[in-house]
Amino acid sequence: MEDKWSSCSCFILLLFQHVSVSRPENYEVLGPSDPVVVAAGEDVVLPCFLKPNISAVDLEVRWFRKDFTEYVYLYQNAKNISTNQIPSYKDRASLFPDELKKGNVSLKLKGVQSSDSGRYKCFVQSPESHDDWSINVIIMGTQSVISIERDGGRGISFMYELKSWYPDAEVTWLDSEGQNLKTEYSETHRSGDGSLSLRGRVIVQERDNNRFTSRVLQKQLGLLREEVVEISGEMFHHAYPWKVAFWCLLSAFALTVMAFLISCKKMKRKNAQLQETRARLNTTKARLSTMEARLSTSEVQLWQTEARFSTTEVQLRQTEARLSTTEAQLRQTEARLTDKEAQLSQMQDHISKILDFEVNLKNAVDVTLDPDTAKPELIISENGKEVTYRGNNQNLSSNPLGLNDFGFYDLRFDLYRLGVLGKEGFTSGRHYWEVMVGKKTEWALGVVGVTDGKEYESSWGIGLSQGRYQAFSKHCMNLYVNKEPEKVGIFVDYGERQVSFYNVGAKSYIYSFFDLEFKEELYPFFIPPLKRDEDNLAPLIITPVQDPE
Repeated sequence: MEDKWSSCSCFILLLFQHVSVSRPENYEVLGPSDPVVVAAGEDVVLPCFLKPNISAVDLEVRWFRKDFTEYVYLYQNAKNISTNQIPSYKDRASLFPDELKKGNVSLKLKGVQSSDSGRYKCFVQSPESHDDWSINVIIMGTQSVISIERDGGRGISFMYELKSWYPDAEVTWLDSEGQNLKTEYSETHRSGDGSLSLRGRVIVQERDNNRFTSRVLQKQLGLLREEVVEISGEMFHHAYPWKVAFWCLLSAFALTVMAFLISCKKMKRKNAQLQETRARLNTTKARLSTMEARLSTSEVQLWQTEARFSTTEVQLRQTEARLSTTEAQLRQTEARLTDKEAQLSQMQDHISKILDFEVNLKNAVDVTLDPDTAKPELIISENGKEVTYRGNNQNLSSNPLGLNDFGFYDLRFDLYRLGVLGKEGFTSGRHYWEVMVGKKTEWALGVVGVTDGKEYESSWGIGLSQGRYQAFSKHCMNLYVNKEPEKVGIFVDYGERQVSFYNVGAKSYIYSFFDLEFKEELYPFFIPPLKRDEDNLAPLIITPVQDPE
């Protein structure tokens, strides 16, 4: 009873672990729909979360701009990948490692710059699914710097300077009634880091209400910032230096208060985010408690299911035995079908080759041996149709033709010392001729490419040596010949780049070279047997081609 309880407890623990670490195949990546606005030089967090709140520790998290392969930050295989990271974000972009297991994939940027403005995309991928969310970031510039000075008899002049990263910022001065004031001059300067600075000067005269407004408009997104400057009437009559300094200090104080209010607003926003995160954590804890209760209830059901599984296992074993028998029968049937298909394929191939052979007979040409290419050891008949060897073969090796099994073979060596070429060369068309080899135990036939300098280049042929039939070009390959040929047919199709060999007596196919590169003029070549025994005394004979019956 204790062993059974122990095995059940282990099974429950494994089930609990599976439920704890599993994640749904589908999830959503969510973030803010409104742009994230931040002042230049400050840090910013681009919020992004997974729904449901699954762990992102084993997922791929990629933040990028326009190019997917050049990223702002890449988290992959549980670590940061910096191979193709955009250099300007190195050491400035990061995630929150402790928050990944809660589904928080937010990006933190330190010291934002003008180049950081624009759209960012958060891409999260698992083996089963992927999703993304886009966030627009707007970089706010610094506050305006305004100086006040007396301008002779024309009134008071405002010298202003706006350091901003607005790509299309526009400055307008208004009086207390909302009327535009004429700008004395204005200029725009873009620094090396891409920031935009606006400078200008406005001259105003005394009014009933000496209240003036500086308005900065970012036209692309409709962002508006206003600053109000009030001047007492005495300044228009007595523009003493200490008063000018006083108003400058007052403006600076107003800017400081405004910056403090912005900081308070940011702190309030962060506190709200922290409270939201705590609420999500409490919700997760409640869900875990509910799951524990369900597992306790499932314990009884597992005991009942175990008995049903035992019965099902016996039935499965019986079914597997029947399936094994059926599979063996299917394999035997497939083997028989494969053999039948192979036999049918051989028959079709043999019939095709015989038909090709009879068609090739219509391309017969008259081939004559060229005595100028023969060595003194060879005897050429007067009609140029026969060649035999008359030399002494005592110094020849046991393999006089130099053929070997699938090894490198240079036919030019044997042609120079043993062979003879035909007079007729081919540079186009189809050509067929036949050669009587009889019962000889060694010979070689085929074609060779000859350059303008009478040099032998590529060659293709078949031959018999040491009881083996072989095809050779740059390498040798053993051939299976069902019936030994006494007369060999050679067919050359220059246009189709093909050289084929046939057993004329059996009207059967021997071997073909396909997809060849014919760069030179092709000549037939003949290498007679070098042995002088009874089987090899007769010459190689070029015979007339008989028309098919």
